[in-house]
Amino acid sequence: TRGQFNRAVRGLSNCLRLPFTQVTCNMVINRLNYRDVPAHASFLSKLSSAPSVRAPLSLLLSVMEENPRWDLLCVPHRTAAPYIRLACEQGALPIRRFMGDWTMPVCVAGLGESSPCLAPLARRDSPTWYAPKGWGPSVATPPEDCRRVKAPACRACPMDPVCAGLGRTYAGKFGIE
Repeated sequence: TRGQFNRAVRGLSNCLRLPFTQVTCNMVINRLNYRDVPAHASFLSKLSSAPSVRAPLSLLLSVMEENPRWDLLCVPHRTAAPYIRLACEQGALPIRRFMGDWTMPVCVAGLGESSPCLAPLARRDSPTWYAPKGWGPSVATPPEDCRRVKAPACRACPMDPVCAGLGRTYAGKFGIE
């Protein structure tokens, strides 16, 4: 709607002027905005560097995976990862780890190398299934109680204990390699 962006920026600026607060902006990465991650981080960095700012600002990323409109909005992780990596390498704004079930494994496009803080914390309420070698959605379905899927090679990754893997819907559409 008309003027919504300006009102949101004004509200965010007001929050940033408050003492003893921390401000986090959440960006849900999807097919429509993944190219904008570096510009979004840069914009927020400039906003948070105003002389009147008293609160730290960080950017939290999540990816569109499990959603009724998923097929319309989801972007393959390998497509979005270079833009996330660029935003991390710019270093203008702290970027926080991925959130909850909407995570992107840090092994994708070397994200862990560019910003180890992006390593997601595996959720204990989301059981993970290690797919057999050569698995594809047409080969077998993950067990019903497993919402997350990992490749066999994940077992050798140092991030395996904390990485949440891929959502089963994402894995079914794009695969796990």
